[in-house]
Amino acid sequence: MSAEPDGGLDPLDLAALIATRLCHDMAGPVGAVANGAELLGDDPAMIDAEALGLLTGSAAGASLRLRTLRAAFGLAGAVEPGDLPRQLSAWAGARCAVTLPPRDALTALAPEPLRLLLNLALLATETAVAPATLVVEVQGDRLAAAAEGRAPRLEPAMVEAVAGRTDGLGPRTVQAWLTGALGRRLGGTVEVAATASGSTAAIVLPQG
Repeated sequence: MSAEPDGGLDPLDLAALIATRLCHDMAGPVGAVANGAELLGDDPAMIDAEALGLLTGSAAGASLRLRTLRAAFGLAGAVEPGDLPRQLSAWAGARCAVTLPPRDALTALAPEPLRLLLNLALLATETAVAPATLVVEVQGDRLAAAAEGRAPRLEPAMVEAVAGRTDGLGPRTVQAWLTGALGRRLGGTVEVAATASGSTAAIVLPQG
């Protein structure tokens, strides 16, 4: 792949990377639903209320995860402010405490900055092992997300992807690349900084 920032990435390569990432992220949830459905088909009498509840929960989780990925990777406007609490809580995991800005701060954002904010949050969770906290902030023209977990995993490849480098870009780092590209398209620069146990991803957008 090209080493040039942003414009040097072949659109076909980008499409392939995003498709691979989507399939990877959905393989587990969809697989759990498929396994449950197979058991139900083999012997419906063996499915008790608890197993049926797990199957229903897996289906709901897969649907929510898919909506999150569509909002992050799809066209601007797919992000619904009211969905963010459930989406990020499900994405980060039940053990992660998620703090979001007030709803009016989210609804005040235009579609593209709102999608960028979602991607900043996803990026932050990627750079902390088993995140325990995720704090998303909107402070004037500054958008930020910070995650802390057992340990940081802010790899050089992730930082380079955010900066727009495409050498070695893969399915795991393509979301970081997309986050940086969205930020630059809005006139800012996404910065990712390591903390003791995680990272902060932030951008300051031009006023107006």
